[in-house]
Amino acid sequence: ARGMAGGATTTAAIIAAQTLNKTLLFVGEEADVFNKACMQAKREALTRIQAANASVNDVIAAFEEEATATVGKVLPTWQNLTKAVSVASSVATAALAGVGQRELGERISAQLNRSLAQADAYAGTLSNISKVVEGMKTAQMDKIMVRLRLVNNTLDKSLGEAKAFARIVMDAFDELTDKAASKLSSSLPGANKTLVDEAFDSVDRTARGVVRNVVDGPEELVGGIGSATTVVEASLPEEVKSSSVVAAPASLAALAVALVAFVA
Repeated sequence: ARGMAGGATTTAAIIAAQTLNKTLLFVGEEADVFNKACMQAKREALTRIQAANASVNDVIAAFEEEATATVGKVLPTWQNLTKAVSVASSVATAALAGVGQRELGERISAQLNRSLAQADAYAGTLSNISKVVEGMKTAQMDKIMVRLRLVNNTLDKSLGEAKAFARIVMDAFDELTDKAASKLSSSLPGANKTLVDEAFDSVDRTARGVVRNVVDGPEELVGGIGSATTVVEASLPEEVKSSSVVAAPASLAALAVALVAFVA
């Protein structure tokens, strides 16, 4: 009877781990969709901007249109990704509560919910790129370099927010896999520690793969739009480039002030 009870508790722990794994795989699928959207948008934007070589004004107009289009293409997939993380938060709470670890589940859920604030910040900063480039094609030439630097700073800020989001998600699952297996092995009578550890090690591997995917997309965007700003800068007259050496905003506060100046 004791062996049967141990088998049942081991099975319960493994099922909890498998449930978490399936949820993480769903998050990973949404991350893949987001990454593909980023890569496709990057290719399309660079192709269009590099082809717009008839005049400086054509290059600037293409950059404004493609930067705005890129944001519009990738934001919905990012929002789907963050919804998947929200679902993972609820599933983690329920799965761990089902094996007597409600407190741990609620703590993990709180961390994942905190990651969503960073996800929202990333979405907001990415949206600001559209505001920064708005009207570039009709802006005075000496203002273009300022806009390009502001675009690059906004991209850097967005990448930091995406990495912070991914880090919080990883920290949450690190805590889950570090503590869940040991807690379950000690709290569930007769549970097979080796099998429980293996089940939660699998969750850890899945989580690490998902988190890597979450950062890939924002890095693609930084590389893509950043390369596009280089194309625009190269197309500008030398006198504009030499007379428009403007220091990048030194802080997020300065960045915010500069953004307000352009979108007000």
